[in-house]
Amino acid sequence: MKRFLIIVLFPLFITACQSGGNASKPPIPAACDLLPTSLLGEILREPVKKPTPTNAGLQEISACTYTLPGRGREDYLGIYVFSPAPTRDMLSLKTVADDWRDINAGAKYEIQDNAQYPMAWFPGENKVYPSTFIILYDRATIVITGVSLDDSKSIAFRAMVQYKLDESF
Repeated sequence: MKRFLIIVLFPLFITACQSGGNASKPPIPAACDLLPTSLLGEILREPVKKPTPTNAGLQEISACTYTLPGRGREDYLGIYVFSPAPTRDMLSLKTVADDWRDINAGAKYEIQDNAQYPMAWFPGENKVYPSTFIILYDRATIVITGVSLDDSKSIAFRAMVQYKLDESF
């Protein structure tokens, strides 16, 4: 009887182990589907409306802009999903941030202190370029524009947890 159970259950165990690895990492959705609009409104503590897929022409996988009705017409939340950087280190972060700087009027940025997640922050300049947050994950590079540093981090880390964007999570 024990031998019979081993013969029947062992293949099922192997199959379960193999399929479990694929199911543990949900696919990364398009930027407009990364987080629900209602959750973005909770994070920002203001209305967030009209997710609109965009193409910034920056070789992003996807991008989305949201209107922020409580602000001026030119103010918006932007979320960009890029392929992961070749390595997740300060050199790759500097390369990504320098590219972003070059398309934003030579904007100055600050490297954020965090040993686990390479991050850069552009404070923004009214009517010149929006505030911009960049974070490198194992499975994607996320760029968030138009909101504060703390709100950007909240959005990025919620997406990381939900879609397991970091291998160690």
